[in-house]
Amino acid sequence: MSAAITLVNKYILSQTTFKYIFALALANMLSASVMCRGLFILKPGLKQVNFSYEATPHLFQRFCVIAGLFAFSLTSANAALARLDVASVQMIKAIHPAVIYLLGMACGIERLSWSMCVCITIICGGVMLAVQGALMFQPDGVLLQILALVADGVRFLYLQATMQACTDALDPINVLDKVSPIASVFLWTAGSIVEFPSMRVGPSALHVIAPLVLGSSILAFGLNLSSYAYIKATSALTMSVSGIFRDVMLIGMSVAYFGSAVTANQCGGYFVAIAGTLAYLKCREDQLRQQRLKESTPTGGGKANSTSRHADQPVRLKS
Repeated sequence: MSAAITLVNKYILSQTTFKYIFALALANMLSASVMCRGLFILKPGLKQVNFSYEATPHLFQRFCVIAGLFAFSLTSANAALARLDVASVQMIKAIHPAVIYLLGMACGIERLSWSMCVCITIICGGVMLAVQGALMFQPDGVLLQILALVADGVRFLYLQATMQACTDALDPINVLDKVSPIASVFLWTAGSIVEFPSMRVGPSALHVIAPLVLGSSILAFGLNLSSYAYIKATSALTMSVSGIFRDVMLIGMSVAYFGSAVTANQCGGYFVAIAGTLAYLKCREDQLRQQRLKESTPTGGGKANSTSRHADQPVRLKS
């Protein structure tokens, strides 16, 4: 789905007269909100979680932060996609695991490790080599894509903490049901200022653009649901690393379909970045294995650990 939505959005923004990044993101969010409500109506077995600001102000504030980051990352990614070819965009995305690790370290979630730092240096060096042409001719596109990755990294970490802190009642469809309307408000407000007053879409072009935008919205809905489910079951870092082979496939498809020019230096730099990411994944697995061994070793502090776990019980929501 991620590959399909990238190609569809690139086609919309580069091959049609529809160049409106806020409108495209708003259509995706509004459609997600409508489809979530439709699922609750068509499948009564799905439990819809309702909450009020008075009862759970902290949860409402978290949803607002996630929605704001989501709106920013969507518009930045669409703007970058309008300026860069798909191959360059996917090569830049190779730094996503490094971004999440650095953000996690800044938030105290991750610990500083020299082996991790070496892997991150390799990844960043490979990405810089891969996108040196884009940096020379489209620096604004590269900057927008990096900003989108940073916003997405913060959103994933915040989303992971929110979903894992709450009960199972807060499932992916309920998260998307709460986040998409708030993100729509942010997008409508920003679009009304910078884009919507100058929008011009003729009736003759509407019958071509409308099905493409609808297809993009359906793909975005499925992608967001699967991403939220994946984050809740694993972690934001695991999800970002698992996208490596998808990115390779997308680069090949962009070369075949859009005729994107890929040089030997770009290929070499990208494969260096992939090697760094795989080394990063190996270091991460070793760290987790050592952590599990330490946790499984009796230290005589079982009672304290039990008390700590009891104090960190998940937040209970009323359904």
